[in-house]
Amino acid sequence: MENAARINARSFDAQKLGGLSARPGSSFFVALLDVAVILAYLISLPVASWYAATLCIKVFLFLFTMSRSGHGRAAAPLALGVLLSVAVSALANGGGQEAGVLRGVGFCLHVFLSVRLATALGLETYLRSVALLVAASALLHTVLCTLGAVQTVYGRYTYFGGSAANLGGEINAIGAIAAGLALRRGAFILVLVALVISTAMLQSRSALMVIAFIFAVRGIVDQTGKFRLDGWRLFAVALFLGCALLAALAYSDVLFQRLSEIFRLDDPQRGLGTGFVGRSDRWVLGQRLFLESPLFGKGIGYVEASGLPSPHNIFWWVAAELGALGLLAVFGPLAVAVYQISTRRPGYAAILTASLPLLVFNDRSLNLNPYPFVLYVAVIGLSATLPTAARVDLTTDRPSTPERLSDRRTARRQVGPSR
Repeated sequence: MENAARINARSFDAQKLGGLSARPGSSFFVALLDVAVILAYLISLPVASWYAATLCIKVFLFLFTMSRSGHGRAAAPLALGVLLSVAVSALANGGGQEAGVLRGVGFCLHVFLSVRLATALGLETYLRSVALLVAASALLHTVLCTLGAVQTVYGRYTYFGGSAANLGGEINAIGAIAAGLALRRGAFILVLVALVISTAMLQSRSALMVIAFIFAVRGIVDQTGKFRLDGWRLFAVALFLGCALLAALAYSDVLFQRLSEIFRLDDPQRGLGTGFVGRSDRWVLGQRLFLESPLFGKGIGYVEASGLPSPHNIFWWVAAELGALGLLAVFGPLAVAVYQISTRRPGYAAILTASLPLLVFNDRSLNLNPYPFVLYVAVIGLSATLPTAARVDLTTDRPSTPERLSDRRTARRQVGPSR
């Protein structure tokens, strides 16, 4: 028992995000499958066909790596809960939602397989690969925008293939979250620079908030997910807050003007006075649909099939289409997983909470785009792989298990008090 605790404590930092005996190349390939839908947007491939093809590849990888231990079971509460809520909602609304149900089944299979493969082959490599792949796509997007090869709508650059700008911003934001979780500080900063430039061109305000929050959090969180407020970090944080306060007091008008430009607060289409930056009317619609069928919702795919505008909020989207049962099925397992992460590595939990602006202002939920899909994999994978057997002092990384403490007391009795 004592040896197991010592081994666990010794490997605590080596393990970090899981996958002690990882195969980096294989884990990179899994990340490529989950992110490379960007290529489908770029060359205008049918997205549904792309997801079907990647599902087949993941099944093959799963069969090929069955001998390796993974944490696919950790995805079971989310996957089974979503399947149940989708099926019950479809039955409660009289059927006729086969396409939506099939999409829900595909989502659940993808989640299970990606969690299983990423944790078996190396979760840290998976997240690092996501960050680097998204950063590379952001650089490409920036170059194409500079060359005038990307369409604009009302002065706003679109994403690859003329797809929505918000889609590109969300993908950049999930790249920033993955970078905050898995990259060392130097690489992290370089990746964030690439993501910020592309996101600014896309004018994706929620993504800019996510990236800014992650940059601030990584200043006090190290790569192992622990808060570090000692020494120069504490001084740097105090200096930054002091300078920010002085700047806010001395240049409040200028700062507000710059923030208005960055977040388009004065924009006639998307600014203040347009319904909480153009979202409140959509949220009211989601609320109305939820109240019409509060238990089981209107059924997956109802909003799109009815030609209604999107609720633009992940919670109202799930509430409208899957009801209270769907809210519990989707967000219950995720909330439990985030809580588990916060009790083991609170720094990782802080980085993951940076996704809140995306959740509030966008409605992709049971979706295989890099956002929110990689977010689901990261949350479930971290909750499953972070070690729990040996409790470790976050300041010294020394195990504090009862066995180790009893050894110390015994040694003191035998040797006598230290002088």
